[in-house]
Amino acid sequence: MRIGIFSDSHSNNYALINLFKKEKNIDKWLSMGDNVGLFPNVNETIDIIRKHNVISVKGDHEYYLLNKRKMKYSFSGNQSINAQKELLTEINYKYIKSLKMSNVLEIDDIKILITHFFNSEKEDYSDVDKYKINWQIIENVYKDYNVVCYGHTHIPNIYFGKTTIFINPGSIGFPIVSQTGASYCVFDTEDKTILVSNVDFDKRKLICDIKNTGYNKKYITYLKNKFQWQST
Repeated sequence: MRIGIFSDSHSNNYALINLFKKEKNIDKWLSMGDNVGLFPNVNETIDIIRKHNVISVKGDHEYYLLNKRKMKYSFSGNQSINAQKELLTEINYKYIKSLKMSNVLEIDDIKILITHFFNSEKEDYSDVDKYKINWQIIENVYKDYNVVCYGHTHIPNIYFGKTTIFINPGSIGFPIVSQTGASYCVFDTEDKTILVSNVDFDKRKLICDIKNTGYNKKYITYLKNKFQWQST
């Protein structure tokens, strides 16, 4: 079985449109959450995910969208979440609310955990440094799974532990690594191969949407500067 894995689309429907056009031979799609927030097209993004029967979990942005709490670390992120709370359709709101923080799947005798980030039941990651991962501890905590898929860092990474493979597809919608761009993974359960790949998306359309909806202009700078907040 070929499993498509992506994370952190952050309301970038154009990236998802191109992803599903490119990868037509995927048997099952998995998402590690954070499909809301940041960019404007939240309903269009969730509609695509529902249409393709993607198995997803909540990320921290879904958590904030469903609750009154605000992120401690992102003013622009809170702006986007507040706007999307008003725009989200009833069916998409119910869909997001129904998602779990983590999910366990059994596919071809492979036990797979999907989660947005480690210790996901905590829900609020504002006091967690997502770039500092103690793999020795993580391996021990998740040793009962053959594969753990996670996101949150926006950086693609494959870590082969003693008993568990950890797969982070990076971000399909809001990449922070210009070399990889919008990235995702394909995991073949038959031959056990994991391929990290990328897809392009129409940045001009997304910039127009940001302008037309009044979203924070720093997102335009980010897109024009090859996924960097400011030029160096």
